[in-house]
Amino acid sequence: MLKTFLKENRSWILLPAAVILLNFGTFWLYRMEMEPFIYGTVLSGVVCVLVIGLRFRKFVNGCRKREQVISSVKPDAPDVFGLNPEVFLGEEESRTERDYREMLRCLRNRALQQEQQFLEEREDMEDYYTKWVHQIKTPISVMRLALREEDTPENRRLLSELFQIEQYVEMVLHYIRLDSSGNDLMIQEYALDDLIRESIRKFSSLFINRNVRLEYRKVEGVRVTDKKYFACVLEQILSNAIKYTDTYVRIEADDRGRIRIEDDGPGIGASDIPRIFEKGYTGCNGRQEMKSSGLGLYLCSRAAKKISVEIDVDSEPGRGTVFSLKLPEQKKILD
Repeated sequence: MLKTFLKENRSWILLPAAVILLNFGTFWLYRMEMEPFIYGTVLSGVVCVLVIGLRFRKFVNGCRKREQVISSVKPDAPDVFGLNPEVFLGEEESRTERDYREMLRCLRNRALQQEQQFLEEREDMEDYYTKWVHQIKTPISVMRLALREEDTPENRRLLSELFQIEQYVEMVLHYIRLDSSGNDLMIQEYALDDLIRESIRKFSSLFINRNVRLEYRKVEGVRVTDKKYFACVLEQILSNAIKYTDTYVRIEADDRGRIRIEDDGPGIGASDIPRIFEKGYTGCNGRQEMKSSGLGLYLCSRAAKKISVEIDVDSEPGRGTVFSLKLPEQKKILD
């Protein structure tokens, strides 16, 4: 900081030195006594040191205030656009400071206006898609009832495709909820077995139509979580397991909130595992079979973080995949 101060205030240091040298030259040329020169130089030096000391103090205070401003406008600051420049910059002291202060005011006001406009547009978009999701469910329900009137292989195939459409509609709703600024968590105590069986029942038609064997045993115990976000996590993993498996899906759980979902599908390559939760990443299997949108596991990961569920993946090509979930203790999720 001292180096910066000396660099920015070198004129205040060089000017007195130049004056002293000029006076010394004058005294020396005219062969005058040096005592008055020395006395005046000492007094001038004391005054200069005091002035420079005061300026250094002001410089340090200004640097600290600017550091506060910088820390307040970082992305992780709680209120970026609510920052008032007057709080940190103090009183105006020069025309330059007034101009910079006015620029800050204008930028702050513009940022506040843009933030408000963004929030309004986002709210309108959320309202539109939420209404669209609920409205599209009506024709889906009508089509499902119509297809169930006659049990034929073709109708069962169409029902399976209709279920996939409904899953994508649900994915849109989850996407909106996860990006919403509000907090719609409903944390309650649920029987772990009921949560798992509800998701299994939802996919029962896919298990049957694709001739996939389900292995699951009842589990005791309760867990505190949000039902819809937990369903988003478990159902996305189940959907992938059914989509890629060859013969079976095995679900194991215990009363400590650990759930293990295993399939005997093609597996996931070691290079793909670190990226499967990235938005839009489909991996080798998704690119080869054109079955993946790259959004399912991304939404699954975000929903898991929202309810503090830990996800671990163990897989090798040709040996299937195991997704392990660890539901948090009650205290952790409430925190």
